[in-house]
Amino acid sequence: MIYFSAVPLFSSILGSAPLTIAMHITAYALAAMSLVVNIAIKKIPLIHFKKVFDYVDLETEKEEM
Repeated sequence: MIYFSAVPLFSSILGSAPLTIAMHITAYALAAMSLVVNIAIKKIPLIHFKKVFDYVDLETEKEEM
């Protein structure tokens, strides 16, 4: 929708405006940071979450009453 906002008709229908260069840089930087955070989180060993696994069991299905 952002790319269509350069056309005046779509801009008035969608109520949007084109992104500035700073907004594009910010969006790409946030996207890159989320990829880095994802990689960092995957490196954390699961042994640190043993206490959580004792209380929360998402693997087994429970019957509804």
